[in-house]
Amino acid sequence: MMAAMDATQRRSLLWDLRFDLIKMGVDFNGMAEPVQQVDITQRMYDDGLTKDRFLQRVTKIKNAQVLVIWSINRAFDQPPDDEVLGSKFVQ
Repeated sequence: MMAAMDATQRRSLLWDLRFDLIKMGVDFNGMAEPVQQVDITQRMYDDGLTKDRFLQRVTKIKNAQVLVIWSINRAFDQPPDDEVLGSKFVQ
């Protein structure tokens, strides 16, 4: 679907996604055209790792994934896919 977008719109979407992911504080790659896959990561070191910090990192990565999915849904004027949040978060 992204390949069918106007080139200017596609570049704008990718730039917006890059800046939004940077603002979230996650590392990412795969934003080159054609987009095949976007990898989102966060570094963790075991010397200060607790369950709480681990789950904070996991939540940040999941939120970044939701940001990418919902941004693409929005670009194609589709409703957000609430299933990406998991059943316990959907009201």
